[in-house]
Amino acid sequence: MRMFPSLISLLSIIIAASGSQSPQSQQPVGKVRISIFDTIDRIVPNITITIQGNGVIHKFTSGEKAYYEFDLAPGIYTVISDKGNGYYFPFRRSAFKIESETTTLINVLPINRVLTIGTVIGDRDVTQLAPEPKYESLKVTDTSTTEIGIVVQYDHKREQAKSIEYRDGARPFSGVVVTYGALTIIADVVSIDKVTLRVEAIGNVIVEDGKTRFQADRKVIEFRKGKAVLGDL
Repeated sequence: MRMFPSLISLLSIIIAASGSQSPQSQQPVGKVRISIFDTIDRIVPNITITIQGNGVIHKFTSGEKAYYEFDLAPGIYTVISDKGNGYYFPFRRSAFKIESETTTLINVLPINRVLTIGTVIGDRDVTQLAPEPKYESLKVTDTSTTEIGIVVQYDHKREQAKSIEYRDGARPFSGVVVTYGALTIIADVVSIDKVTLRVEAIGNVIVEDGKTRFQADRKVIEFRKGKAVLGDL
């Protein structure tokens, strides 16, 4: 009977200690909101998405939902998609940063691999496939976040003395896709300065800045101390 009060006291100490530690054990988190739309705002189902970074991997397959939201610890993450039952090319983009208590919007843009199905030529059904899109990565040197760089997805490239011009043209409803961090610009033609990395986007421009998505005729991105500054052209 003498041990009973001591046991009660011990339990009280353990409960008090665990209660005092619980707020400290809670880690700050941010959110990523993933959507899977094509360039004309149609939801694309049956695409498997992989989110990876900070030692964690999330995988999910898209359905008819507008977006999918996940809590992530602050850090640098990447997002890639698969072939979607063979109808799309895998999509990749720039790495991006998740900050605590913020929501970052990232859209995955599946690229059509199959243009037509079952076109009859003579006595044969022919499936027309699009050529695989090309990718180019450019480093932004004036930044402490070296994991994040410019990623360009394109079909045609023309290199000039001071700039590089990228174009699409291999598939309908496509476009040149430029990503840097959470920023995405889609356009018919994109020109990038070789020295300053200034980006000029012209024609059917779609901008996704990590918070919103909107359309424009022309846009420009300039890099100042490693930060992408969006402006009008």
